[in-house]
Amino acid sequence: MSDNPSRSDPAYANVAVVATVPEPWGGMWLSRQQILTRLARWFHVIWVNPAEEWRRLWPRRENRVIGLRDPASPPANLHVERQSRLHPRVYQPSWLADRLRNARIDRAARHVNRLGCTKTVLYTWRPEHIQWVDRLKPDATCYHIADEYSFSAVEHPIPALERDMIERADDVFIHSPGLMEKKGRINPNTMFVTNGVDYERFADPCPEPRELRSIPHPRVGYVGRMKTQIDWDVLGRLAEELPDVSLVLVGPVGYLGDDAGAMRQLASRANVYVIGAQPAHAVPAFMQHLDAGLMPYRVNDYTKYIYPLKLHEFLASGTPVVCAPIRSLIDFRGVAIVADDRSAWAQSVSMALDPLQREDDRVAARQSVAREFDWNRITEKIAERIIRRLALDTEHQRFGVAAPPGPHEVRSL
Repeated sequence: MSDNPSRSDPAYANVAVVATVPEPWGGMWLSRQQILTRLARWFHVIWVNPAEEWRRLWPRRENRVIGLRDPASPPANLHVERQSRLHPRVYQPSWLADRLRNARIDRAARHVNRLGCTKTVLYTWRPEHIQWVDRLKPDATCYHIADEYSFSAVEHPIPALERDMIERADDVFIHSPGLMEKKGRINPNTMFVTNGVDYERFADPCPEPRELRSIPHPRVGYVGRMKTQIDWDVLGRLAEELPDVSLVLVGPVGYLGDDAGAMRQLASRANVYVIGAQPAHAVPAFMQHLDAGLMPYRVNDYTKYIYPLKLHEFLASGTPVVCAPIRSLIDFRGVAIVADDRSAWAQSVSMALDPLQREDDRVAARQSVAREFDWNRITEKIAERIIRRLALDTEHQRFGVAAPPGPHEVRSL
C-alpha cells in the first residue's frame, strides 16, 4: 500500500481501533507507534494516552519529545485521546479507582461514536488493561506482547492477570521467539510478529553527521538508550583491548542504576566518544557512518525475551553488526556476527571491521534480510488478521471503498 494514500478516510471507515498504550503520543518511536500509525491506513485508530497518576497532576509535567513527527500532529486517521485531569489514575480507595477508570473508558467509547464507527477493536499493549474488555465491549480484542513485562533479570512465571488477558483476547501478537515459546501456547489465535524497520529510511544513503566527522576510523558503536540491559563490562573490555578503535555511544541516558559509575568510567577513556540523544530522523546517518554496529546486551532472563529494534535498523543501513548471543539475535548469524561469550567480543569486532564485510554482496545480503521485516509488511499482516476477525471483506461494497492490497508474508524465524 502506498505511504501516501490518496483517500482521506481509512479503507474500513466503520472500524475504530482503540489502542491502550503505556505512554502518551509523542516521544521515541517504538513498535506500537510504527504499527498503529500504519494501521490507520485501514481503520480509524484512537491512541488512548495513559492517565496521569494523581500525584503528578500539579504541577503538570510535560513530556520531552524525540520522535519522527510533532506529537501534536498525528498522521491521518490516528486520533489522540488526551486524558482529562478530572480522571487521573488512583489506586485507593478501589471504588474511586474503578470509577475513574470507567470514566476514561467511556470517554474513549464516545470518541468511537463521534467518528461514526460501528465496529470497535480493542488493541492493548499491557495486561492491566483487561478491565477495558468488559466495559468497552469491543467486537474484537487484540493483545500485543512486545516485552517481558516483569522487566526482571530473573525468570518469573506468567502472572495470572496476563494469562487471563491472553486467554480472553481474540488475537494475540507476540514479537520475540523467547516470548513465543513462553506465552504462545495459551491462546490458539496467537501470531508471531517480529519487530521491524522503516526500511527505506535506513537504507537510503545519508551524509555523515557533523558529530562523527572528527572521530577517527575505525568506528564501532551502540545507537540507542543507555540502560542497564547493556553489558558495560563488555564495552569496557573492548575499549581496553582495541585502543586504536573509536567506541561511539549515541543516544539518551536512561535508567542505569548501579551501572552509572561504569558508564562514567568508560566515557573517560581516550578512545570512547559519548554523543547524546539524537532526533529519530538522524539515527540512520549515525548507523551508516559507523564501521560496525554493536548490540552489547547482557545475557539474562530478561534479555532472552527482547527483540531489539536496532537489529533490522543496522541491517537496513548495511553496516556490519556484532551481537550478544540473546535468543532473538542468534537466528541471524548469517548476516550478523554473534559474540558467543564475553571473551569473544574483541575478536568479533575485528571480524566486523574486515574490509570484506563492506563488499557489495555482504551489504546487499544484510539489506535483503532487513527488507523482509519492513514495518509495512508486518502491519499488513496484522491488518489482515483484524479484517478476517471482523469478517470485513464482504463489507467494502457497502462502504464503497476499495480494499488495501493483501498483506505480504513476514518470514518466521
